[in-house]
Amino acid sequence: MDSKKTRLAVISTYPFKKSGLSQYTKDLIKSAIFRKSFQQIHTFSVAIKTGHDEIADNIDFTDISSLISTARILNEAYDAVHIQFDEYYFYNSQLIELNYSNFYTFLTSLKIPTLVTLHFGFRENKFLSALLRKILNLPHVHVTVHSESHMKYIQKISKNSNKVHLIHHGFPDNLRKFSDNEMIRYKNFRTKNKGFVVLMTLGYFGEWKNQLRMITLISFLIKRGLPLKYYVIGSNMYDKNYYQRCKQEIISQKMNDYIILKNIFLSSKKFNFYLKCADIYVAPHQNYHNTNPSGTITYALGAGLPLIASVTSFSSSPEIKKSILLANNDTQFLKKIIFLVSNPKKRRLMSEMAIHTTANWAWSSISRRYFDLLYSMIRQKGAVQKTDKTRLIYPFTKDTALIQKMKIIHNANELIVLIPLFKLPCISLMHSEICKKINHSFQLLQIEIYIWIQITWNKLLL
Repeated sequence: MDSKKTRLAVISTYPFKKSGLSQYTKDLIKSAIFRKSFQQIHTFSVAIKTGHDEIADNIDFTDISSLISTARILNEAYDAVHIQFDEYYFYNSQLIELNYSNFYTFLTSLKIPTLVTLHFGFRENKFLSALLRKILNLPHVHVTVHSESHMKYIQKISKNSNKVHLIHHGFPDNLRKFSDNEMIRYKNFRTKNKGFVVLMTLGYFGEWKNQLRMITLISFLIKRGLPLKYYVIGSNMYDKNYYQRCKQEIISQKMNDYIILKNIFLSSKKFNFYLKCADIYVAPHQNYHNTNPSGTITYALGAGLPLIASVTSFSSSPEIKKSILLANNDTQFLKKIIFLVSNPKKRRLMSEMAIHTTANWAWSSISRRYFDLLYSMIRQKGAVQKTDKTRLIYPFTKDTALIQKMKIIHNANELIVLIPLFKLPCISLMHSEICKKINHSFQLLQIEIYIWIQITWNKLLL
C-alpha cells in the first residue's frame, strides 16, 4: 500500500490556537513525515464548553446525531482517523456518563482504523475506565498514552492491552538551540537576573496549576535570603480571578522585584524561549490523575532543565521520575528548591539526565512513531478503502456501468458526484445547516449546464 495515497482525518481542538492540545496537534501534522507521507490531512475541530467561553467548530461530542453523521463522512472520505481525546470535550459533569456513551457510539459508528490518543488521567473516573475497557474491545481502535504509569494501569484493567501503545509527548527538535535574535534576548535576560537562580513556571493560570501556593512558598524562601527570582508566565483566559489572586499575593508579600507575573499567551516560540532562560523548572500541579502536565514537563526535560514537580500520574511514571525531583507537600517543595538552588553540581547532573531521558522524544522521532502505527493499522485493514460508489449513487441509479464511469470529488466539507450520463452533479454537505458554501469556481463553470441538488449525508447514505 502506498502511504502517499492515504487520507487522514484528525480530531482535535486545532486550529484553535490558544490550547496546548491544539499546539500538540499542529506539531504532529506539520511534521515532515506526516506532510510527506499522507495525500491529505484534514483536522476537524471540537466544540468545547469551558465554562468561560465556547470553542465551536465541526464536531460536538455532546450531540449524538452530529457524531453519527460525522462518522459516516469519515468512513467514506478517509482511510484512518486520529482522535486527540481530552476530558474537556465533556465539560458538563452532570451528563458525563451519557457523553461517554455518545463517544463510544461514535467509535462504533467508525469503520476505518481509529487511533485515540489520551491527553488526560482516567483512574479517578469510573466512567472513563469503563469507556477505555469498552473501546479496546473494538477491532478497529488502538489507543496511545504518554507515560508508562498509564500503560501499566491499562494492562491491569483490559485484556486487550496489546492495542495500547506508549508514545511520549513530543517537543521541538530545535528546543535547545538559539536563533540569533533569541541569543541577544537571552543575554539581556541573564544580565538582568545576574546573581539569581531563575525558577520558572509556564502555562495557563488556574486553581489546579497551583501557582498561587508556589508564589507564597518562594516568597518565604526569598525573605530568608535565598538568591531567587521566580517567573510565572501564562494566559489568564480560563481563570482571570485566580490570576488576580496571584497578583495580589505578590503585592502583599512585597515581592514585585523577585516574583514576576506575566499574563501573556505563550505561543510555542515564546514557551521555548522562556524555558531556555530558566535554571530550574517548577511544576506544582494539584490533580494527581491529570496528565496535562505531560506537555510542560516534557518540554522542560527536553530543554535540559532540572525540574521539581508535584506527584501526578505523569510525573511519577518510572521513566519521568528518574530525571526529576518529586514533592508531595509544601515542606518537600521548600527542601528541594533549597537543595537545587544551593547545589549547581546537582543541577548539571539533572540537566544531563533530562537530555538523556528525552533523547528520542523530539517531534521528528515521535511523529515517526505515530506514522508507523497509523500506517500499520491501515495495512492491517487491507488496501486503502475506496468510496463505496454504489451506496453513494443509489438514490439516483442502479446502473453499475454508469457507476464505474462517474467521478467523485470530495474534500472536508462537501462531496460532488458527477454523473456523466445525466450530467447531474449532486452536492452533499457535511453539515447542511452549518456549511452553506459551495465550491464557487466549480459552480460558475457548471451552473449553466448542470442542475444542482443539495441533500444531506444522512439521505445520501441510505
